[in-house]
Amino acid sequence: MIKYSLKLAALLVLLLSSVAHAGLITDLTEDDYITIGELDWAWASTVNVGYHVATDNTLSGPGGDFGWRNATILELNTFISNRSFALTLLQYDDNGVTAYKNALSYWNDEITVLDLEAPFFGTNSDIVDFNLGHINSVVGADPGQFDYLTFYVRNTPAQVPEPSTIMIFAIALIALSMRKRTVK
Repeated sequence: MIKYSLKLAALLVLLLSSVAHAGLITDLTEDDYITIGELDWAWASTVNVGYHVATDNTLSGPGGDFGWRNATILELNTFISNRSFALTLLQYDDNGVTAYKNALSYWNDEITVLDLEAPFFGTNSDIVDFNLGHINSVVGADPGQFDYLTFYVRNTPAQVPEPSTIMIFAIALIALSMRKRTVK
């Protein structure tokens, strides 16, 4: 009876390990964020207030959203000071037109597109604000900073070779069963 219980337990472990996911599952695709070093950066909003009256936009914070979080001051300053990061935000569509990777539709109710040319509010487009370093991570409450851009970060998930793990378990089970047969 113990022999069958151990085999059933081993089979259950193998079954559960095969359905485990290696990375983070999220509605965002790789076209929505950029990876720099060990961090993923998502352009979450063109405003930096939780609720913006003029646009009727509600900006959601990153908490609990599949590992997304506010950047630390050091991470944010590194991001702001390195203008080459802006190049990694560039992407091209089928017509060769340049666009910028963003995840606005994931965290905002109303603002779902970047303002690349004509300013949404104030005097600057979103790209000019980005180049001026008007970037924040923590969602603010000050309406005076509505034109700051909001970026969220997450640690890049490690790649786990799941098929290899299952194979190791299978080899171990085969070895255990062969050991019993050689003992008899």
